[in-house]
Amino acid sequence: MQERRLAAIMFTDIVGYSALMHESEEKALKLLERNRNLHKALIELYHGKYLKEIGDGILACFDSASDAVKCAKEIQKVAREDTDLKLHVGIHLGEVIFSGDDVYGDGVNIASRIDAVAKEGEIYISEDVWKNIQNKEGLTADYLGKQKFKNIKDPIGLYKLSDYTTKTRIDKKRSLNKFFKKVLVGIGILIVIFVLSYAVVWFLGNSKSKKNITFDNSIVVLPFKNITGDEEGEYFADGVMETIRSHLSKIKTLKVISRTSSEQYREPGKSAPQIASELGVVYLLEGSAQKYGNRLQITVELINALHDKHIWGDVYERELTNLFIIQSEIAREVVDAMQAHITNEEYDRIVDIPTQNLEAYDLYVKGRYYWNKRTVNDMLQSLTYFKQAVEIDPEFAQAWSGIADTYSMLSAYNYMSSTEGHSMAKEAANKAIKLDYRLAEAHTSLGWVYAFYDHDWKRSREYFDLALNYEPSYSTAHHWYAWMLAAQGKFELAEQHIQMARSFDPLSSIIMASAGWMSYVSGTYQRARDLFKSAIELNPDFPRSHFWMGHNYMVNQQYDSALFHLEKAVKLSERHPQYLSSLGYCYGAAQQTEKAKNILREIMEISEKQFVTNFDIGLALLGTDQEALAMEYFENAYQDRDVWILTTAVDPQFTNLRDNAIFQNIIKKTGIRPYWME
Repeated sequence: MQERRLAAIMFTDIVGYSALMHESEEKALKLLERNRNLHKALIELYHGKYLKEIGDGILACFDSASDAVKCAKEIQKVAREDTDLKLHVGIHLGEVIFSGDDVYGDGVNIASRIDAVAKEGEIYISEDVWKNIQNKEGLTADYLGKQKFKNIKDPIGLYKLSDYTTKTRIDKKRSLNKFFKKVLVGIGILIVIFVLSYAVVWFLGNSKSKKNITFDNSIVVLPFKNITGDEEGEYFADGVMETIRSHLSKIKTLKVISRTSSEQYREPGKSAPQIASELGVVYLLEGSAQKYGNRLQITVELINALHDKHIWGDVYERELTNLFIIQSEIAREVVDAMQAHITNEEYDRIVDIPTQNLEAYDLYVKGRYYWNKRTVNDMLQSLTYFKQAVEIDPEFAQAWSGIADTYSMLSAYNYMSSTEGHSMAKEAANKAIKLDYRLAEAHTSLGWVYAFYDHDWKRSREYFDLALNYEPSYSTAHHWYAWMLAAQGKFELAEQHIQMARSFDPLSSIIMASAGWMSYVSGTYQRARDLFKSAIELNPDFPRSHFWMGHNYMVNQQYDSALFHLEKAVKLSERHPQYLSSLGYCYGAAQQTEKAKNILREIMEISEKQFVTNFDIGLALLGTDQEALAMEYFENAYQDRDVWILTTAVDPQFTNLRDNAIFQNIIKKTGIRPYWME
């Protein structure tokens, strides 16, 4: 059936593709795939329709000229981040004929001709497009005159979009703003939907013992059984489980529980209804995985836990080389069995093959296995595996993202300088995005880095929004987003995201403790205490829960309880300077001056042997009543882009510094405007 209507037609082409194909067919095909993924993602975000690929060109249509132009601008801006991807774009607004998934007519031909004369990095539009968008804010263009095209009766007035190229080169941090604003609207709607859907799921109290109310399309993928019983078998089974879970989490209509919470059920002992009740889900996916020689066997079973009823299951025995296909197939079968809606884009994403190299994949799986343990030694081990993976396959996006995540956390935990760690995290995350623009993990890493290293709060928010657009169930994105918002004093928004993180990962001690910290900085101390208590119950040996519980008691001048928890944190952390500095500060507040001085001496001795942040030394100095010298160290901490200097703007333990001019100046330079500076 044919339909004639007005539409904005966009053509794009890769510059120099034929020469690249002659030089390296493999490199050219990979560039073509990156270009295809970029266009599909952005065209969908701008309400367009991806029609077809013509050689190295792409044809798309939009209902409005404005959407077509905005999409083209963002395509060019994102392409500019890829040194190999050079594009020219042509757009025309006219009457065209739609027939099935194809489109044709003079409007299509004109757009194609305009694209052909456009220069590298430029967007050329017809006069009809310009008349439609000329009153739109932020859009300017240069008139190029009338152009006569082959087989087109009348000359076409041409315009070249201007401003965006120059602005991008002068101020890169604005380069994606328009794109991300579009994403923000979509994410805002998505969050509203999730908040309404999950409001009843959020912990109605603060105790983990309370039962959660379930969400219909909710699922937990439980740890797969390791049939072989050896360490290699455990890596493999965990990798299969995590990949299937990751595939499912890309689907917007599903609530997928994070790995941290599902890990709590590795050992048998609880029934399906019990697990479902504790996690607030309807469905459980359990299974086993093993490999032997060049073959593998994966067994899966989907259970409706509300009725303790088997829904679907299968056994896959195939060649090891079919691993990625099987994992995608299982995810699709689960979605079908749950009768959940899945878009074409989501379907494409779960069938994407992350790497063609199984050895690199094995190393990545081992890296994530250790990264999820979240101790410094385990993170360092994970970093080794991730680096080995990208050495084997430099185009393995997920491994680059693993590197970014690890460096971000090593910096946040003060195990390496913020400058060193975050600069390497940013580099790795950008490499990951260049390889896979829809990788939520990499966007999340950049969201963290732009906030806590670059202090570019606007761009940080845009990256977090983008991450959640691609993977709404990604608890780490909600978790880190909440930290960014809380650091700026935006407590209501931070609360929304930390609660979303908890709904996806209800048994995570770090997320529970972070929820407590956000209640603490917002001044709801009793609620913070309850949350810290729940975090300690989840993992009594996690030092950060005791650490923040100690702060909560300290600002309320309950020094005995504060010192108990801070001393516990110091012991559990093996006397790490970050924990020692808070203990010293508390000793000073409790008028135990000699103990505070001893802590300061210990930290200075440690600094002669290993890395210690200026912030930690400054905090210990405050405990010995050396405020002027402490401010010098805090200023150095700001210059170092220390993560924790940012939180001083909202942390109530630093209330007494708010009249200090040096402290005020430090906070101003971060771009944060807390209420007490208004």
